[in-house]
Amino acid sequence: DSITQTGGTSGVVLDHVSGSFTVNGATTISNTTGPAIAISDSPATIRFGDINITNPGADGISFSGVNAAVVAGNIVISGLGVGAGLDFSGSRTNFTAQSLNITGPGAAGTIGIDLASTTGGASIIISNGGSISGVDTGVRLGISGSLANSANAQFSFGGGSIAGITASLDARGLNQTLGLYAFGSTTFSGPQLFDVQNVIFVGASATGSGNGSSLLDL
Repeated sequence: DSITQTGGTSGVVLDHVSGSFTVNGATTISNTTGPAIAISDSPATIRFGDINITNPGADGISFSGVNAAVVAGNIVISGLGVGAGLDFSGSRTNFTAQSLNITGPGAAGTIGIDLASTTGGASIIISNGGSISGVDTGVRLGISGSLANSANAQFSFGGGSIAGITASLDARGLNQTLGLYAFGSTTFSGPQLFDVQNVIFVGASATGSGNGSSLLDL
């Protein structure tokens, strides 16, 4: 079985689905006005084969509420001009995909993977990693100035490359005590943004000017 959808609001909408939902073949969705796939508050076991999304009018795949296991094969999202490729913000989802490749025209505000405000218990694994490019922010872990919107997930991206115009990785607003974020051998292209931290260096003996401006001046 497979799914093919062109146009419309969304290609697949799973809302409060229980039991199981399985697509063994390819899911191909293009030119929607909303998210290509929307999953919300679904305790079902959800399985997709490979997913190919082109020119979504909002997120590529959006998650909201509490969802159980969502499994997919290789995901390709192209033409991401608005929203996020994978939008987990505000949700608790157990998600696994073989690989993820996202491209866009570099539109302001676009995000490859949005993990802001994920809640405890979320597990998001991209087993073989992939590539994220042509977006404003590659991966977002929080919202600048607000620890209340910190990510809280077990996240793994298994290598590849992540690029972003404003940030390849935006960790501003991340509560460092919440979650685990592993990128393996992934290479980043573009700024990596973090909140300012107060760090104190102490030398065993005085060096240089002693003003703490560098490791040679302690």
